[in-house]
Amino acid sequence: MNAGWCINPDCSQPHQPGDAERCQWCGTPLTLNDRYRVRVPLQTRHHPFSATAVFEVLDQSVNQVKILKVLGEPSRARIARLEHEYEALTLLDAPGRIPRGDLEGFFPVATPTHPIYCLVMEKIEGQTLQQWLDAGNRLSQTLALNWLRQLLDILAIVHGRFYFHRDIKPDNLILRPDGQLALIDFGACRRISETYLVKLRMGETQHYTSPGSSYGITAVGTAGYSPPEQLHGRGVPQSDFFAVARTLVHLLSGRHPTQLPVHESGQLLWRTQAPQVAKPFADLIDELQAPAWRKRPVDTETILNRLDRLPRQIHRHQVLLSLQFRWAIGVSSVLVGLSSLWTLHAFATYQQQSQARHFAEQGAQQQLTGELDAARRNYQNALNLDPTLLVAHNNLALLCQGEGNLSCAVQHYQAVLSLDPHNWQTYYNLGNLYDEQGQFKKAAGYYW
Repeated sequence: MNAGWCINPDCSQPHQPGDAERCQWCGTPLTLNDRYRVRVPLQTRHHPFSATAVFEVLDQSVNQVKILKVLGEPSRARIARLEHEYEALTLLDAPGRIPRGDLEGFFPVATPTHPIYCLVMEKIEGQTLQQWLDAGNRLSQTLALNWLRQLLDILAIVHGRFYFHRDIKPDNLILRPDGQLALIDFGACRRISETYLVKLRMGETQHYTSPGSSYGITAVGTAGYSPPEQLHGRGVPQSDFFAVARTLVHLLSGRHPTQLPVHESGQLLWRTQAPQVAKPFADLIDELQAPAWRKRPVDTETILNRLDRLPRQIHRHQVLLSLQFRWAIGVSSVLVGLSSLWTLHAFATYQQQSQARHFAEQGAQQQLTGELDAARRNYQNALNLDPTLLVAHNNLALLCQGEGNLSCAVQHYQAVLSLDPHNWQTYYNLGNLYDEQGQFKKAAGYYW
């Protein structure tokens, strides 16, 4: 028998040589459920807010390598969440695209202090898309269209079973050796039941002012990939479309969504970082990540129909970008712009606010292309005209943080919070800032 590994998070010597059946230090079983031999950890707890660890195990009954998820800090809510994941993985039938849960793969394991709950599932070979990104890869438009179609096919199965995933991101997508994608980690998934819809309706009525009410829905997700409604506990199936779009933006641009500037409308400014993407495709990606969920496509079939039409639209767009067409449009734009400026001259206050937004948009474009001094000047010009312009404060803070000017970054993040105390992205960015500086206690406060 191979050496084992102790899954007890309190064990001081988890690696167990030899063929012992129990841990020599704490007595926890090394072969779980008389079947699964724990071989090696794949992902252990890396910060105090994570309660799970992931291991590779050998299923000795069929001699297959599988994945074990361990809930090391059990609570009623966490146990229920792991059980929901087990139910989803046994119901969703998509071999190779969604890991299958073992029929007897949800069970507790006794330790000297408390029981540890375990979930065993199929191991899907390959690398995560985050690992693919970390290797320096960037997504082409052709491959992006292919991967989007694959993801929609998977989501059609998930949504068709009345689930939605709630945590799609590069870390939770596997690129298999055959080039196909798989979706993993259903720990945050939610079943769309009548009870859930009642909670959702009641929550919208109450605006979620009372998180402890009986109508509350747990807010889960990952900053940068999860939409506003989900982070406020009002996730819907269209929330998955937002996460898919943000994942594509990261893969196409090489930039994490929280590192990109934001338009005052809430839309992410990413297109100049992914020049390989034609406007019709970029428009679809932006529609998928619309800040308001009701403005996103209604279901996977609608998006797949749009994908079928995209090649023709992209070709037509390339024709329109010919030199003569761009020249004609340029002349027309100048005339329209002059006319607009003449009209706006009569409205001084509106003109000032419009100018501020213009400066902020110029700054965002310059920030994306690395013209940082020019971007800083434009953000400052915008704030001189309109000190309440959140997008200028936020993007200037990102710029300062990237340059290591922490006092400037904190000043502008705090300015955002003074104007919008419920701006979750700014709390996340401040947490990230202090995280990078090793001030973990301070970072944790902002993350919470």
